[in-house]
Amino acid sequence: MCAAVACWGNAAPSAAQTHVEGVAAIVGANAPRADATVLLHSDVDLRARMRLARELGGARVPPGPLPEALLRATLDELIGEALIAREARRVQLPAPSQSDLREERRRIEQLAGGEEPLRAVLAAVGAAEAELDAMAERRATVRLFLEANLQGGTAVDDDEVRALYESGEHPFLGQELEEVREPLRLVLQRRRIDAAVTRWVEALRARATIRVLAPYAG
Repeated sequence: MCAAVACWGNAAPSAAQTHVEGVAAIVGANAPRADATVLLHSDVDLRARMRLARELGGARVPPGPLPEALLRATLDELIGEALIAREARRVQLPAPSQSDLREERRRIEQLAGGEEPLRAVLAAVGAAEAELDAMAERRATVRLFLEANLQGGTAVDDDEVRALYESGEHPFLGQELEEVREPLRLVLQRRRIDAAVTRWVEALRARATIRVLAPYAG
């Protein structure tokens, strides 16, 4: 995905108003129905503006059109989340606990760069608290599914950490290995999780009905 700030100047002049309504995509059917997941343009808009708020470092997110590249990448992310959440329900994974939901709300705040930027985005676009609750529930479900299916699959040994350190392909240049061993291990674990998520989403996309209506989806 392109950096949100870098894309800002390429916002499509035909993009809709700040908190737009209407269906962006349907996951699980060709038309809205009880067993399908409907993603609204407003869902995409809110998530994209949250990411933009973080990249702007707490500065107010301007209203108006967003870059189509940012909207497209955000919609892809939301479709991936919906696919994994639906699979979690299919295999009857236990629902997230209140503790899981509270933790995911905290992560959502981090996604927007903190509580204050998040509140500013919600106020700017006129989003309701219920939208954050739905986002937290879906993301918590996805996290629980991944934890259940990646158990032991993200372990990183010291040889891998040393190899990454010696490659210089990390943000800790100039620091001793012992100082950054655990941060490097987290980098490698994150890469494995991201790769696993990509594989899951690709597999689930192959057997799911997905109808994309958003014009910016290409």
